[in-house]
Amino acid sequence: MQNLYDEIATRLTTYDYQDTVGILPDADPVLMKLPDSGVNVLKGLLADSHLQSLIDQRKKKTLRAEYRWNPGDNSRRAKKILEQFQGDIEEGIGAKTLYDVSSQILDAPYYGYVPIELIYMPVDGRIHLKEIRPLPQHWFGFSAQDNTPKFLSLENPWEGEEVPSNKFLFVQHGPSFENPYGTRLLSRCYWPVEFKRGGMKLWLGFLELFGVPFILGIYPRGMKKEDRAEFLEKLMQMRQRSVAAVPEGSSIEIPKMNSSQQSDLFERFKLAMDKEMSAVILGQASALDIGDQSTMASASVVGASIQELIESDKLLLKSTFDRIAAIYTRLNDAGAKPPVVSFYEEDDPKKETAERDKVLFDTGVSFEPAYYERTYGLEAKDFSLRKKDNEKTEKPGHKKNTEFSEGSTYPVEQRRIDTMVDEMLGSGQAEVNELVDDITRLVEASTDFEGLKENLEKAFPRLMKKEMFADIIARGVLNANMYGRYSA
Repeated sequence: MQNLYDEIATRLTTYDYQDTVGILPDADPVLMKLPDSGVNVLKGLLADSHLQSLIDQRKKKTLRAEYRWNPGDNSRRAKKILEQFQGDIEEGIGAKTLYDVSSQILDAPYYGYVPIELIYMPVDGRIHLKEIRPLPQHWFGFSAQDNTPKFLSLENPWEGEEVPSNKFLFVQHGPSFENPYGTRLLSRCYWPVEFKRGGMKLWLGFLELFGVPFILGIYPRGMKKEDRAEFLEKLMQMRQRSVAAVPEGSSIEIPKMNSSQQSDLFERFKLAMDKEMSAVILGQASALDIGDQSTMASASVVGASIQELIESDKLLLKSTFDRIAAIYTRLNDAGAKPPVVSFYEEDDPKKETAERDKVLFDTGVSFEPAYYERTYGLEAKDFSLRKKDNEKTEKPGHKKNTEFSEGSTYPVEQRRIDTMVDEMLGSGQAEVNELVDDITRLVEASTDFEGLKENLEKAFPRLMKKEMFADIIARGVLNANMYGRYSA
């Protein structure tokens, strides 16, 4: 029974861990094969403009999200600790500094983890949070025995020193028992960046060789060696100055080089490396592979993939701030519920959904009360449904009068034709709704106006291939023609 409470499988008991003292080696599959296995090698990758722009794009989408602090519950103590915590952040840290701290917290997916130290000071008998300070990753490591974080101090750089749990916290991305350093997205971009750099060097050499016109000098037979050397020197000067004087009897030709195919190979190689980085940072591999075969499907996959990553980054920020608030509460009022963070849209959280629903409603789509309760969080007693302005609400038990007043000459045949037209328009409503849904998904998946314009231009021919309206009109004309012949 004692074995139930013992740790059996540990690094101290396993056969393949010989060194269980000191700092655990970094198990990153890319960095461990490089001469400099530290995270400093990853910072050099950010010199690639495409990679840096991808990271900025993902970060900014998350940092633009609005959030608020809420009390842990409705108790007086929870509200008081929230007021103190918010006061410390607004007075001591400030909005801009908190924005920068949030940006550095979001470095965790790229570097594996982010160490944070909380700086305190005593104020009026309580512990005041003065600063939230993210620190360099290479200052820290993890114990080879139990994965506890260690500070690699000047006095003990090999085994490290333990860090107080109320002073430090570590934001980790995809950690595991085998690798507490986390999963680093930048290490997955190492080889695409290196291959791209090598390809650029070859490309520059290619352009230098074939991009500048090749000058062919033809000298007469019997030209002396020193005259040939002088002739060659003048050709080299001509390449730089575009003018040259050559001896009598000599000629110069500039052959036309066809190197567009070779140049395209380098460009396609660069785009392939950029695609790999986009797949790692923005998760767009499947959408980029689709290409132009299905513009709407590609845009939908891209938009959904980026949105999932943004939600993941929001959760990372929320969990980090919640942990900081929990530490703060534990130090100042251990019995109170700590504050929590919640994200919300800056204006109306359901604005885009409401705009889409209005478009659908204007095209004839109607929603049940349960939809509004589920989508907008409304209660049944708080709202009632009404029809469009041009429609009259029927009273219970009231039969709609479809006949004209006495003496009307409105023929029965005409009423039947009108009824048939109404039925045909109703049958085409599903096609209209499908078209509206396709365009709505395309708008939601676009990240900017130019991208939306391009996606709409690509998708327009395919959307119009449905020929829905032409088919409805053709059937209507045929039915009306046949009915008219029959009535005559």
